Amino acid sequence: MKIAQVTCCFPPYQGGVSSVAYYLSKKLAERGHEVTVLTPDYGGQRYELTKDDNFRVKYLTPIAKFGLAAVLPQFLFKLRGFDVIHLHYAFIGSEFFIWLFKIFNPRVKLFVQYHNDLIGEGWRGKIFSWHNRLMMPLILGSADRVLALSKGHLRNSKLGPLWQEGKIKTEIFANGVDLKIFYPQNVDEGLKAELGIEADESVITFVGGMDEAHYFKGVNYLIQAFARLSYQNCKLLLIGQGCLVEKYRQLARELKVDDRVIFVKAGHESLAKFLNLSDVLVLPSFETESFGMVLIEAMACARPVIASRLPGVDEVFTDRQEGYYFEPKNVEDLKEKLMLIIRDKSLSQQMGYNGLTLVQQKYDWNKIVDELERIYQNV
Repeated sequence: MKIAQVTCCFPPYQGGVSSVAYYLSKKLAERGHEVTVLTPDYGGQRYELTKDDNFRVKYLTPIAKFGLAAVLPQFLFKLRGFDVIHLHYAFIGSEFFIWLFKIFNPRVKLFVQYHNDLIGEGWRGKIFSWHNRLMMPLILGSADRVLALSKGHLRNSKLGPLWQEGKIKTEIFANGVDLKIFYPQNVDEGLKAELGIEADESVITFVGGMDEAHYFKGVNYLIQAFARLSYQNCKLLLIGQGCLVEKYRQLARELKVDDRVIFVKAGHESLAKFLNLSDVLVLPSFETESFGMVLIEAMACARPVIASRLPGVDEVFTDRQEGYYFEPKNVEDLKEKLMLIIRDKSLSQQMGYNGLTLVQQKYDWNKIVDELERIYQNV
């Protein structure tokens, strides 16, 4: 099949959507499909194809752009010749042209992978609200299948009303993890020393964007919970970047834990080293999170996880088996769950083992792409 992977972002941009688009493109191409990634040219760094990449990447110049929003009317002709269009939603500014193309080319299969709801504050929230009311029903309604991450995600996201009213056709399709990159490794003592982490200190880790688009990640709640820990022989490792970093630094200073909070940047392939020196990975998002790729990446490294109990996220692992769930924004609840793990090494190791087993059975990218091929072929 000739497959177009249409995404608003692609590596080296770091994020769940770009990572999923990359792995689906790579794995589908390995199976003999002709895969082309279509993504906006934002004027920044581009993905450099390697000898192992059998897919193509085409950068399209938008007539207007803001953040990851891009207006690309050239989709009206750039999508010609494909058997399958796989749209990673949401793609603000370009869904209209993809919808229009589908209207005039009904035989081309359109699959929309719904990553997360569009939710924002202020003027951003108003734009998203307009988009959700007007554009979202059009593009999702025209899709041959809408791919939801889980049953909870389908029921509780903005997909729910459209699904209940029979306006969209859906399939459950989870994310995966690269087990060749994320696997249990010996702790990199050099990296630990470089970060200023003592040999006997526990490490609590967060991975995610720290910009306005990722305001919902809940880093402030994690810092507050960390500051309340009675067990202080530990460090908090915040991996990511963005304009909110200074705000979080200031919060750490106000709570007098800035000497134990470490901010660091890490590429996707080096992330496994950071996860392997961690004692627990925390996903403290308080809304719009639908899965949490970093949860399965940490579990693949045999590390226990703690996550907010959000629809979709609460189906990634089993509470008290691979880690713990806590109530969103509940700093005290998060603190208690952190204490349970960092004070009990045998529990931590067992949860890590359980997580590794779960990932190998359920979230291996090879198994995920088996399911995607089935969906493509059966529609």
